[in-house]
Amino acid sequence: MSQISAERAIELARRFLEQYHTVIDTKAVLENGIWLITTHLGFSDTQARHVKIDAYTGKILGYT
Repeated sequence: MSQISAERAIELARRFLEQYHTVIDTKAVLENGIWLITTHLGFSDTQARHVKIDAYTGKILGYT
């Protein structure tokens, strides 16, 4: 089974978070088969969120 690309993982994380937030910036790091996506949300009150995505299935495993 092949891994999803960083671009695809970022797209999945953005779609997930944009339901409730304005996404400003994203960064993806692959670690042990899991994409760790760091996002910055909001304009005036910027917050960081971290989304974990399975690199093989594209399933969101969690976020903080």
